Amino acid sequence: MRMKSKEFMDKDVYLGSEKIGKVKDIGIDPENWKVTHLEVELTKDVAESCLAQRKVECETCWTLQP
Repeated sequence: MRMKSKEFMDKDVYLGSEKIGKVKDIGIDPENWKVTHLEVELTKDVAESCLAQRKVECETCWTLQP
């Protein structure tokens, strides 16, 4: 199944069963056209308790929920 990149935008991002934020941007390797990174806007609770910031770049290790 293929998805367009705009279909990823604003999708919820979960760590286990906890919603931690929404997808805001995608990093793609231009040589092999694979997604390498996601920019995630963290929820307020996660940002305040864990990182004290609203955005971080992370590797593609999250499960996207429709």
